[in-house]
Formats: sequence, C-alpha cells, structure tokens
Amino acid sequence: MVFRWFGPCPCFTSASDTPVTGDQSHVLIVEDDPQGRLLLERILETEGDYEVTAAASVVEARRHLLNREYAAVLIDICLPGQSGIELLEYVHAEHIDTAAIMVTGADDRHLIDEAFASGAFGYVVKPYRVGELLISLSNALHRRELEMHNRSHIRELEEKVVDRTRALRHTLAPLGGPVLPPIAVEEVIERLSAALTVRHEESGAHIRRVSEYSALLADRAGLEAPDHERVRLASALHDVGKIGVPDAILQKPGPLTPDQRAVMERHTLMGHKLLEDSDSAVLTLGAVIALTHHERWDGKGYPAGLVEEAIPIEGRVVAVADVFDALTNDRVYRRAFSVEEAVATMAGGRAKHFDPNLLDTFLESIDAVLAVRERHQEPARMPSGEEVTDAHPVP
Repeated sequence: MVFRWFGPCPCFTSASDTPVTGDQSHVLIVEDDPQGRLLLERILETEGDYEVTAAASVVEARRHLLNREYAAVLIDICLPGQSGIELLEYVHAEHIDTAAIMVTGADDRHLIDEAFASGAFGYVVKPYRVGELLISLSNALHRRELEMHNRSHIRELEEKVVDRTRALRHTLAPLGGPVLPPIAVEEVIERLSAALTVRHEESGAHIRRVSEYSALLADRAGLEAPDHERVRLASALHDVGKIGVPDAILQKPGPLTPDQRAVMERHTLMGHKLLEDSDSAVLTLGAVIALTHHERWDGKGYPAGLVEEAIPIEGRVVAVADVFDALTNDRVYRRAFSVEEAVATMAGGRAKHFDPNLLDTFLESIDAVLAVRERHQEPARMPSGEEVTDAHPVP
C-alpha cells in the first residue's frame, strides 16, 4: 500500500511495524493542515493500529490533553497561534507520561537541537516513509515505558525512605539523651541495623559476623581498644544506604546493567547521608564506614576513588571483613566460596582491592576469623541445584 498526498507535505511510502496496544495505543496528532492530519490518522490507524485523536492548534491540543492522557503526541512545528515548540514545552512540563515527537518539514539543526532540549522524544522530517514514522513512534513509546518504570522506582524509594527514616528516628531516640553505657549503645545499633535491613543477606548473623571480623582486625592491626570497639559497633551500619536501592536490583540474580550498577553504588552516599551530623561517635564513624567501605587501595573503588591511606582505616578494615563474609556465604547471584577459595581470591586482591598490611593481618588471623564464623552461622537459604551466576560485584 502506498500513501500519496500532493499538498504541503510530500508522499509517504508504507512499511509495517509492530503495533502497540493497551495504554500505549492512544496518540494525539497536532497538525493544522487538514490533509496532513487525515494522512497521519490513516497511517497510524491502519499501519500502526493506534487509536488517534487529531487537533489543528495548540489550544485544541491542550484541551484534549486535559481531558485524557495520551501515550504520545505528534506535533508539527508550524501551527497557528502558538508554535509546536511551545506545545512541546507544555507537554514536557505538564504531561510527563506523554512522549512527544516533532513531525515537520523543517530540517534545521538549530531547530532539532531546540526540540530535543525542550523534551522531544523524536524528530521526523518530511518527506519521510511510513516505516520511519512508525519506528520513531515505537522507539519513543519504548523510552516512555522505561522512564515511567524509573519514576515508579523513584516513588518506591521515596516511600521506603520515608518509612525507614521514621524507624531510624525512633531507633536513634535513645542516643539523643544522656551518654549510654556500652551495652545500651550496642542494643541501639542492633535495633538500627535490623530496622534498616533490606535483603536477606543483611541478616542478623551477617551483621554480627562483619562486626566481629572488623573488631578482630582492628584489634590485631593495633587500633586502641576504644577504637576497635567503636569499629565493632559502627561496622554494623555499613550497608544502611541500601534502603535507597530498589529491591528489584538488590535481589536480581543475573548481571546488573550499567545503570543498575550505578544505582547500587549510590548506597554508600545514602548511608553516609543517613548517619552523618550525629552527636554519637559511633554513628559518626558509621557514616565514614558506610561511605568508604567500597573504596579500593588502588583507587578503583567508589564513590570517590580514594587511594591507599587516603581511605580511612576503618573503611579499609570493614572492606576486608565485608568481602570475606560475602564470599563465604550464599548470595542471590552466586553460591558461597569455600574458605580456601575465599582466601585465595582475597590474596589476589592484595595491594589492589585491599590494604596489604590489613589483609595480611586478617589472613594470618584466619583461625580466629573462622571461630567467629562458627559462632554466628546461619542456615543456607538457596535451594540445592539452583543455577546462579557470579554476576554482581564483590561487596
């Protein structure tokens, strides 16, 4: 089938494309030329199986947009009264779930740049083929779906953060009063870490193991007794920032995409934000550990890419403890390593991932480490025979 129109807009040549149905099928056409509107309606309805509404001006288009939501809107730039760019800016600001595509005869680089800067999802220049139009529309709808999905994640995070922040404030209330004895501080920290736990691997046993490993290493590394006791308590808070990571990412069994990995890595910043500016020395140290326990000795860690002793020693200590516990326990993305495999893997990261002196001290203390591990064991949750992949980065 070939569509030809001998008017202001040249001809289209048809092509097939995958139709979009459901809530993605409603499209608004804004074109002031009657023949142009009719032609676009015929293309979208017969070739693309879309439900179409047409408007001849910005005023009419805005009235339609107020009456219902559209998945997409095709906008001609040259319209009577207000321009198509002005309508595009309105759609971008007031109808964020509507994908806007400019359909115009103006093949002008500055105009194209202005359209995309104003929120256009696509820009199709006349004369164009039907296939080109439908592919542009399909791509715009796909991007719209992804952006709506991302906004849904953001809403989920906002709700989660509000809920967990309420729990956080309730849990931290005792720390705002008189100085607590050590046992009371420990109880508050345990309650806090439990309140902010977001996935099964941050279980009570995991938190206690990392805390005890960290205190053991701090002691063997020569930190003074009050310091390694604070490390023991504060290290329980190393991953509290994961309240800001969607569960779909935390529990994903397959590889993370680059975007998902970037979201995951932000948990260091969020943990620091939650714990900073406290009158409690333990929480202040917890903020430092949350921020720095994914930094690497060689500067290839995150979030700041700190190098060697620029990384606070507490963050370096918890990095060793956390990775050992992660390697020697099941994760959603892989099975546990044996102790021998974990030791060999960590030795390979000496002076790369880990502070070499701290790693040496930790591995030299492996008998004491395994005694801690034995005291805080937990049953494996992963069903036997389930296939997993080593898809996530080592914590």
